[in-house]
Amino acid sequence: MPRRCCMPACRGNYTAQERVNRFHFPREEDARREWIRAVHVDNFTPSDHSVVCELHFHAHGIERTTSAYDAKTGRLITAPLDRPRLRKGAIPALLPGSPKYLSTPSVSREHPED
Repeated sequence: MPRRCCMPACRGNYTAQERVNRFHFPREEDARREWIRAVHVDNFTPSDHSVVCELHFHAHGIERTTSAYDAKTGRLITAPLDRPRLRKGAIPALLPGSPKYLSTPSVSREHPED
């Protein structure tokens, strides 16, 4: 049984839908907090098994190929990745099937004394 995406109303990886890649919550605290905020569920605490599917990331936030420079030939070699990976700083921002205002990045304000 594939893991289900923890985003509200997401149908990724259900039996009638096409299979999509899933990404675990980051271990780094600041990035983890941003992901939790992006889930839009009150008092959500991700477990070690919580995942977010690729439907919630912008295309530019997912790497599907890798490149390396070959010094002998002077060429750049590009190859597809077996499994896509997220670029550093990628945060789930899209909520397909939900109101559009939920898919925009949230703005946090600083405390007036800061």
